[in-house]
Amino acid sequence: MADEPVEYYEGFFDDRDDRADDLASVRALLAVIDDALAGGDAVELLPVWVGDEGEKPLGVVALASHLVDPERFFFTEHFLYRFNA
Repeated sequence: MADEPVEYYEGFFDDRDDRADDLASVRALLAVIDDALAGGDAVELLPVWVGDEGEKPLGVVALASHLVDPERFFFTEHFLYRFNA
């Protein structure tokens, strides 16, 4: 598990055979987040494995949803992602 958010680098996703499916999922998630943000609140997501939901986040990653690039976006496990409009 990473101690800090992992940084994107060129080639990060090069070995993915199903990259088109990955991007479709990210775009769909960002659309749901944007819909939720239309009400003016923040959206928080904590990516963890089943059974780890009660563990404290290692840190917070604050993002403006409209600035997220689906081609470069991914989660680092155990970091709370807070999306704002």
